[in-house]
Amino acid sequence: MNARRNLRWRVAFVMIACGASAPLRPARAQTQPSFAPAAAPAPPLPVTTIHRRRPGLIATGAVLFGLSYGGALFLSAAMLNSRCCSGDMALDFAIPVIGPVAGGPEPDRAVMILWSGAQLLGVVLFYYGMKGEDAPATRDVPVAHAAGYAPTLQLLPMLARDTGGMALTGRW
Repeated sequence: MNARRNLRWRVAFVMIACGASAPLRPARAQTQPSFAPAAAPAPPLPVTTIHRRRPGLIATGAVLFGLSYGGALFLSAAMLNSRCCSGDMALDFAIPVIGPVAGGPEPDRAVMILWSGAQLLGVVLFYYGMKGEDAPATRDVPVAHAAGYAPTLQLLPMLARDTGGMALTGRW
C-alpha cells in the first residue's frame, strides 16, 4: 500500500515537472508554413422589427374595466330584480363606458362620471397594452446557419460498455 502511494506521488511529481518545463522547451519548427486566407469581414446582423406587448398595461386595463363594468352589471341586475327604478335606467347601466353617465341619477352625476371614466380608462389601458410597440432589434444568427449547415438526423451504433443498440442523434 505504501509503495503504491509513493508511486502515485512520483507520477504526480513527474507530471508537474513536465508541465512546468513546457515553456522552457524550444518550439518545434513547422515543415510547411501554413497561410490562412484573410478573413472576410462578418456581415452585419440583420435588423428586424419585433412587436412587444405591454403585459402590465394589459393586466391593469383588464382588471380596472372588469371591476368597474362588473359592478355596473351587478347594479343593473339588482335594479331590475328589485323594480325600484325604471327599467330604462337599469338597462342603461349595462351599456359599457357610457352607461353610468347616461342612465345614472342626476344628483350623483359626479360619481357616474368617475364610474364611466374608470371603465374608459380600463379600455384605453387594455388597448395600448395590446397595441404595444414595434422595436428594432438585431438577431444573432446561430453558428450553424451562418456556416450553412443543414439540420441532420443520424442513426448511429451505440458504443458503451455492457450495452448495445442504436442512438438517434440530430443537429439543427
